[in-house]
Amino acid sequence: MFSIIMPAYNRAHFIEHAIGSVLAQTLENYELLIIDDGSTDSLRKTVAPYLSEKIVYHAIPHSGQAAARRFGRSKARYPWLAY
Repeated sequence: MFSIIMPAYNRAHFIEHAIGSVLAQTLENYELLIIDDGSTDSLRKTVAPYLSEKIVYHAIPHSGQAAARRFGRSKARYPWLAY
């Protein structure tokens, strides 16, 4: 089991492609943590249809990619991480 941490800042126009790439993988023992780093676009609305037990959305104030990754790591349920 592993956690995929996906930081995003104003990437609503790319995020569906990135989520689709994760969903297309053959392994199923994962969680995808989408960390919204203070986006001002429609990121939350774009990811909403994908949310489930395996795909989780967190919003944080804009702090930069490293901070978003650290936040994701703190929320990860599994010891193996992928970015």
